[in-house]
Amino acid sequence: MSKFRAGDRVRVRKPANVMQGPWWAPEMDLFDGSLHRIRELVADGGYFKLVGAGDYQFHPDWLEKVDPVEPVEPIRSWVPPGYSVIEIAVPDAMASKIGEGNALVWRKPVIGERFFGEEGTETSKRDYAHYSFPVIVPTTPPAPQYREPTAADVGRMVEVRDREKEPWQDRELLAVIGDETIVRRFVCRDFTCGFFWFSWTFARIKIEEVK
Repeated sequence: MSKFRAGDRVRVRKPANVMQGPWWAPEMDLFDGSLHRIRELVADGGYFKLVGAGDYQFHPDWLEKVDPVEPVEPIRSWVPPGYSVIEIAVPDAMASKIGEGNALVWRKPVIGERFFGEEGTETSKRDYAHYSFPVIVPTTPPAPQYREPTAADVGRMVEVRDREKEPWQDRELLAVIGDETIVRRFVCRDFTCGFFWFSWTFARIKIEEVK
């Protein structure tokens, strides 16, 4: 029986072994030390999803139960450095346009960026980029997107594994076998000794954002 249940308040702690299932991804570092509520138990793995932590899964060993009297402060990774959070009341119509799971951040918009107007409408103003305007941002970081590596990715770091439920491991890609009838098509360098290599069944590489 699990020591946690839905609704429990917990504090997240980054594990010493980040390869422990369900694997602590680098993007999860922002949750280290943050407080959340248990959203649900992932039945097939015994892991948990947390309110305000997207679809990331957390091992029970990574969670500490928080005393009910301790207030829970949700993760606020969406707050830019040098900015503070001030809670204000807004009309329902404005809140609906902001949307659930989003927040307004007052900052200098990028040239041509659409920001939130006073009447709840989105506006584009190229001439006012030196002022701060409310910009709608998501409060939960989006899950990283991946693709299957190709021969063009040789020499880059990829993530590999042999079975669906195994944690991903970082490896340097040496080759991709083009014949898809071969099970282990992804050849990678062995980290323990650079003179050896292993082939893997599954491989993925993060899709880089275009800035």
